[in-house]
Amino acid sequence: MAHLSTNTHIPFLSSVAASITAAVRSFVEAKERVTEYKRLDLRSDDELARMGLTRGKILSYVMRDEPRR
Repeated sequence: MAHLSTNTHIPFLSSVAASITAAVRSFVEAKERVTEYKRLDLRSDDELARMGLTRGKILSYVMRDEPRR
């Protein structure tokens, strides 16, 4: 009797790869947001005002999921 086996490891490996990719993407995005926050925090209050920001609104600006100015 012939026995056919299917490779059940492929879906598992695809799932692991997708999870790793998502984790790396999240890490990169978080690092970019921290960098942007630090960059904006170094600006003067006048520079921030010209951008339409206050110092207290930097974090909410950086954390929103809209295209950056």
